[in-house]
Amino acid sequence: MGGAGRVNEVRINPLLNYEQVIWNSVGVKYSNGPLNVAATYLQLDNTGNGNTGGAVSAGPGGAATLAAQTQRTYGVGANYTFGPATFGLVWTHSQLDNVQSANIGGTYLNGMPGTNLHLDNNEVNGCYAVTPALALGCLHVHGRQDDGFKRHGFVAVAYVLAASRLFAEQAH
Repeated sequence: MGGAGRVNEVRINPLLNYEQVIWNSVGVKYSNGPLNVAATYLQLDNTGNGNTGGAVSAGPGGAATLAAQTQRTYGVGANYTFGPATFGLVWTHSQLDNVQSANIGGTYLNGMPGTNLHLDNNEVNGCYAVTPALALGCLHVHGRQDDGFKRHGFVAVAYVLAASRLFAEQAH
């Protein structure tokens, strides 16, 4: 079981800005043998009201790619392990209401009030432990913007080599 938190007033950087970012989050997890299921919810309010410093910051050099009056993100994921293989599915939805600014590849765009953006991502992933020190994984992510026409996707293949395990085995 995960946790829940609420902070009513977080001053991101009081030396530069006195805007308040309000956040709410909750997460739950269920595990039973080879099955793991998790769900999360995050809401950020007022990230786009001139906040120029801190973890959720708008403006040039800020961490936020999109700053909005309200951002809600929720998702559900599950994986199942059988032997050395793990198979997983993940779905996330992000809803940004009244987008204030966007940082796209280092180009800062503001003056976007009234714009709403909804994004969905679907992921299928898998991992296979070839040896205790080597795992191979792959995933496919497909995303869709709220108008249904703007879609994106990618495929990734990766390997993980546990160097510390290799060194430990070589030492014996």
